[in-house]
Order: sequence, then structure tokens, then C-alpha cells
Amino acid sequence: ITGTQQLNNCVNGPIDLPPETQRVNKCCCFNQGTMTLKSDLDNDALIPNQTYNLNYGIQNDSTVQIEGFQIVLEEHIDFTANYRTEKSKINLIKLCKNGIVLGDNDGLNPRLLSDIGNPRHVQLFIPRHARTSHSGNLIEIYHRLLIIAKTECCISNPESCIEVSIIGQPTEQMTHSTMPEPSAPFMDTRPEPSAPFMDTRPEPSAPF
Repeated sequence: ITGTQQLNNCVNGPIDLPPETQRVNKCCCFNQGTMTLKSDLDNDALIPNQTYNLNYGIQNDSTVQIEGFQIVLEEHIDFTANYRTEKSKINLIKLCKNGIVLGDNDGLNPRLLSDIGNPRHVQLFIPRHARTSHSGNLIEIYHRLLIIAKTECCISNPESCIEVSIIGQPTEQMTHSTMPEPSAPFMDTRPEPSAPFMDTRPEPSAPF
């Protein structure tokens, strides 16, 4: 299997998404107004076993209230062979910020809340078992970071999506952290014989 590490148009640095306004619908077709989401991440090329900072905010211009947030890091795996494709998805991270009805604690109307200028902050720890983003002839692995505003039942949930990539450890980091140095030279680990090899043969007591 051949392939290359996939960066999904990542900048390998801070990513700051502009505000995105989305319609909020009830039962798929009855419009309830709009919500505007904004998010930024300190790096969109992620390394397993490292922590990253995510900021997100929302402006609610709809007639529904926001009951909480979900932050989800998805890992998608597509396998293609013989004109057939198998797809799978797992959640590497799923954080639920439930019980947040925006505006209840500050006297504002939760249905008409502007919160985009006061972003919330969360730290994301990338699990060690995360697969490296990959684009090959048979297998494609890609990752998405979703910030989802959870609303009432039968109401659409606006979301912001950041395309990220999981990359391996830098070469210099692997050299120092994943390759233990031997405590002594390799040859020193072999026990030395107590006497030359020929001395181990018993001598005949008399000629043949």
C-alpha cells in the first residue's frame, strides 16, 4: 500500500475561521432564525499525545435557546478496492458542555443572545491511538473537528467544522524520545568465556 501523509489543505499553524451564519429550522423546514458561529484553533496539524487550545463563540439570532455544546474530533476511514468502498467513522474526542442555557446567568434573553465576542475556551488532548491522516490508493484517513450548538428537540443543530490533520511526531522528537540509548555498547552485553574455546575440550588420557 502506497500513500502520503495527508494535510487536508492545513496550514500547519493557527487557524481562525471567519463567522459563519446558518439557518435554524424546526422539523427540517420551518425557519426559526439564524445562528452565527466562530471558532479558532492554535494549530490544525495535530500530534497525538499533545494538547491544543480551541476557542468558540456563537451569536444567537433565532427564537430557540442553546442548551449546550458538543466538541467532536472525528476520524474517517475510507477503504476502496475492486470498485467497492467501505466507510467507517469513530470519535477520537467527544466533549459535552451540557446544561449551558446561554443568558440565564447574566439576565439576558437566551433567545436573543450575542456571545460571539466572548468566546469559550477548551483544551483538546489528542489520544495516542489516533491514526495519522493518510491519502493512498486503497485507504484514505481524514479528520474533522466539529463545534455543535445543541438546541431543543426537533430543531436543527448549527455547527462549525475545522478540517484538521493528524501528523506523526517530528523526526527530532522521535529521535530523542522513542529510541532509548543502550546503557553500554552492544558487544559488552555478551558474556565473555572464562577460557579460550580450545581449552574447553577434555584432553585424552592416553594416545588412541
